[in-house]
Amino acid sequence: MPLEFKKAKKEQVRIKVSIAGPAGSGKTMSSLLMAYGLTRAEFPNLSEAEVWDKIVLCDTENGSSALYVGTQVGTTTIGEFNTIPMSPPYTAQSFMDAVHMCEQHGMNVIIIDSLSHVWQGESGLLDEQNKIASRTGNSFQSWRQISPIYNKLIDTILQSPCHVIADVRAKMDYQQTKGDNGKTQVKALGMGLVMRDGFEYETTVSFMLDYDHVANATKDRTGLFDGKYFTIDANTGKTLYQWLSSGAPVVHQPSVPEPVKASEVEAQPVDPEQLQKAIDAVDALIKPLVTAENKKEIAEKIKSICGIQNYKKVTDINKLRELYKAFKE
Repeated sequence: MPLEFKKAKKEQVRIKVSIAGPAGSGKTMSSLLMAYGLTRAEFPNLSEAEVWDKIVLCDTENGSSALYVGTQVGTTTIGEFNTIPMSPPYTAQSFMDAVHMCEQHGMNVIIIDSLSHVWQGESGLLDEQNKIASRTGNSFQSWRQISPIYNKLIDTILQSPCHVIADVRAKMDYQQTKGDNGKTQVKALGMGLVMRDGFEYETTVSFMLDYDHVANATKDRTGLFDGKYFTIDANTGKTLYQWLSSGAPVVHQPSVPEPVKASEVEAQPVDPEQLQKAIDAVDALIKPLVTAENKKEIAEKIKSICGIQNYKKVTDINKLRELYKAFKE
């Protein structure tokens, strides 16, 4: 992709929020209230039922979210929102499929409750990594297969045209240290996420809840919540939407140019810059997928589509699009 020099400006985006906390800290309730506030602010003319109908919760907690319907918190009564019940196996693909299903149904806010299952649940990423490590005897190399799957999941969430609120479990981390008297002491380090390290830095805002349902922002790109301790409610969602709506609309560019009609290809030569963009997009997609174990298989797949194994030497842009689509799926 060619370099571009331009002014930095704030743009409208769809908010991506993570809410972490231990069991009983109020992650589900906080997410529902925030989702309502976002949607009510964005669609002020909708009825209460219509607002709740634009919210969906991907439920890994055995349907417990339905218990909140009819609950009143302040001036907000939780209505009948949509749900996608999720059960084992908690594969990354099942979560990506759920996000796409929400998009296809025109949802405004997607709540994933909780995303920790894709990391530590049955058939989750840690489970799959352990299986690969046991089979190959190489724990380090196993991450070369798991990391691209994790990255694809995160990209699916971040690139979604919906607002996304991801609930994440947290637990107290401890460390054993030696005291001045030489005796071993246990020191509490704070809440650690049941998710891959660094996940909280992927979202626009990351909140941590304590046992009293009090939130503070552990990372905040909006600057709205720095140093504040508060209870998340509908006003939190409204505040976030007001911050979002002050930016310029985002224009999304596809990674690979749209297919060109055969007649157009015959009528004019392929633009070298467009061809290089397509090669770069394919390269960025395929490179992280290659391991010592699957290198031959990937090479054969490339050759079956392009006729040669080195896609960087392909001059047919439609072949590159076909290759990109094959590996993206």
